[in-house]
Amino acid sequence: MNTDWKKLKLSSSGLPTWDSFLPYILEVLNNGEETTRAVIVNRVLDYLNIPEDLRKQEYANNDSSQSVLYNRIGKRIVFLGLVYQDISQDIPDIYEMPFNSIDISVSKKIGKKIDLGFGIKNLLDETILFKQFPQFKNAAGELQSREQVTRSFKQGRNISISIKADI
Repeated sequence: MNTDWKKLKLSSSGLPTWDSFLPYILEVLNNGEETTRAVIVNRVLDYLNIPEDLRKQEYANNDSSQSVLYNRIGKRIVFLGLVYQDISQDIPDIYEMPFNSIDISVSKKIGKKIDLGFGIKNLLDETILFKQFPQFKNAAGELQSREQVTRSFKQGRNISISIKADI
């Protein structure tokens, strides 16, 4: 991996951009030991041999912010079934199956008193499935199982635009 900070993607102020640090942060965290934010920052800066004068510079505040959030919702139980003596009478649990979600938000300060914002929640709008996995015995007495979709729907996207004014 490159250890020359000058070969990283640089901002207009000559400092490396935050996203160019990511592989180095992961490399520092690769050993699995617990650490603090300050230790991670210092290890990355040492690893890249960033000069002392650049370490003390601050990134310019451009009065804007952007975020992209990814979330993986895991399999989770939504209905607890019932178990009886005879497996053919059981009511199986119902699970919400895993799905992905991406949220995006952008805001920009205009002047000293106005803040404009835009956001999209659940950009992917994946189909959400509720499933159950009943077990039963066939005519030969062998245990069988199947997968049943009990509910399927889309949550929809949520798009927002905001204007905030300090009065």
